[in-house]
Amino acid sequence: MGAPGSTAGGRVDVGNGRPEAAGSRPEVPAGGPAVEIAHLHKAYGTAVAVDGISFTVTDGEIVGILGPNGAGKTTIAECVIGLRRPDAGRVRVLGLDPLADGARLHEVVGVQLQAGQLPARLRVREILQLYRSFYRDPADAGELLEVFGLAGKRDAFYGSLSGGQKQRLSIALALIGRPAVAVLDEMTTGLDPRARHAVWDFIDTVRDRGTTMMIVTHFMDEAQRLCDRVALIDHGRIVAIGTPAQLAEEAGGGKRVRFVPDKPLDDQLLTGLPEVTSLDRQGRHVVVSGSGRLINAVILALAGAGVAADDVELESATLEDAFIALTGSRLSDEADGTEQEEPARQTAPDRTSATTPVWPARVPPRAAFRELLRTESLLALRQPTGLALGLGLPVLLLVIFGSIPAFGKPHSTLGGLTYFDVYLPILVALVFAGLGLFSLPIPLASYRELGILRRLSTTPLPPSWVLAVQLIINLCLAAAAVVILVVTGVAAFGLRAPQNPAGFLIASVLSATALLAIGLWIAAIARTGRAGGATGAGFFYPLMFFAGLWVPQQIMPPVLRDISHYTPLGASVQAIQDSVQGTFPSTAALLTMAAYTIMFGYLAVRTFRWE
Repeated sequence: MGAPGSTAGGRVDVGNGRPEAAGSRPEVPAGGPAVEIAHLHKAYGTAVAVDGISFTVTDGEIVGILGPNGAGKTTIAECVIGLRRPDAGRVRVLGLDPLADGARLHEVVGVQLQAGQLPARLRVREILQLYRSFYRDPADAGELLEVFGLAGKRDAFYGSLSGGQKQRLSIALALIGRPAVAVLDEMTTGLDPRARHAVWDFIDTVRDRGTTMMIVTHFMDEAQRLCDRVALIDHGRIVAIGTPAQLAEEAGGGKRVRFVPDKPLDDQLLTGLPEVTSLDRQGRHVVVSGSGRLINAVILALAGAGVAADDVELESATLEDAFIALTGSRLSDEADGTEQEEPARQTAPDRTSATTPVWPARVPPRAAFRELLRTESLLALRQPTGLALGLGLPVLLLVIFGSIPAFGKPHSTLGGLTYFDVYLPILVALVFAGLGLFSLPIPLASYRELGILRRLSTTPLPPSWVLAVQLIINLCLAAAAVVILVVTGVAAFGLRAPQNPAGFLIASVLSATALLAIGLWIAAIARTGRAGGATGAGFFYPLMFFAGLWVPQQIMPPVLRDISHYTPLGASVQAIQDSVQGTFPSTAALLTMAAYTIMFGYLAVRTFRWE
């Protein structure tokens, strides 16, 4: 019995699986195309990227979107998969609106983006296992590794892979869900010739399984090798669409026969043939241009005249010829650039003629959440920013303060408390600050910067799960750090345990949620990991000052002390200090932390973007 998701002969079944899983995924609407694009228009500011194009892709067909960089190819693909919002026009994939029905669409559409990374400290097999968990009927990860030449790299970290290996892994992730439709954007860019041909052979296998594909490329040979039809795109418009052979023929390129005659040849012998349009001599070579059954006509005419032809070559018109004829330029002559970035706000697409079939919305298996949580936990251990700032630093300071004799003596200026009594709540607040302002926003901002969030948004994984996992991990780290601080302080340095446990718990929870809400907002606005860290530091130092890390609240000037009570960490220290001393935290302190939670949580939800 074969492995799950495989077929005989060691070939991976990544097709639409209709015979094996009947009814498990949507079919093409009766009589309709698999992909339909009508009057699609998209502009970035004053630059028009896509200018009213229309075409369809039939079920099981491979259509190539071919053109120079900046022609609008990627914008078309990203409108099809719901990453871009068209300014006008209609897009349907299997009858679904990519924007309104994105959750259902991503279950049946596999996507390979032009750009985007994955976490550097994840192993190849861990990445495949994670993405495999998103789908209900995935391909076998082990066989995908074999097919894409990555079996020897299954235990390698993603960051150690070459550019070509990363590209092959990206294609494998696009096909691991056995999609009904696959959209592949510049899939062989950066691959060596051997790897390119291996990928092409695998695409043939996927085609044989019935998967419909859109392939975005600027490689003429790739489009000619793989595509049933090709849409030539230039400056956001379709200049021609048809089979590669049709486009070459319609462009007037025709055919050419090149040969060396073994004896002198009268030109009229060939120019009089109906299939011949011209004859040219290039040194010893004769080049005859024409159409139809050109080579047969030339060879028969030569044989009739007793002339033998050596070094015979037949050249047919290519897509390159067609592109030159239609646009007046070569792909290689075009400026190498990328399409402009999408503005933050855009007009809504035209949905007046939507005819979307009704399919029940589904979420990925619960195993996907567990796998995501496990994967992100591994990353937290391998990139221990949260452990260092949320646990290591507070415990280190606890040990340092506990080793200073003066910190254990009561002071009248502190209300009879020791500096050690005062600093325990401050160190608890430091835990929440380190996790909320650094451990949470830096990874999320880095994921946005590297395109990881964007890639995840093309899968069935609900975006809210990504945030939920990050919050769970940081809350667990916060709980562990607080327990370690309190237990170490009580057992090793004779501190009093919190005398009001309920108040301590409520104060800690509100403090953690307030700082994590601020962290989510930082993650929402920071475009890079470095910007997230810098913004977090901009909050960290003033908040820790008002928390009393440098000057305890009890000996602050009255004005600063009053301000401190209305900062999230100042209110946190006040509430935790009250609960340690045996009184329930003040209502004002709890309401202050709750207000910060609500305010920054709302701002985070309103401003968070996945790219």
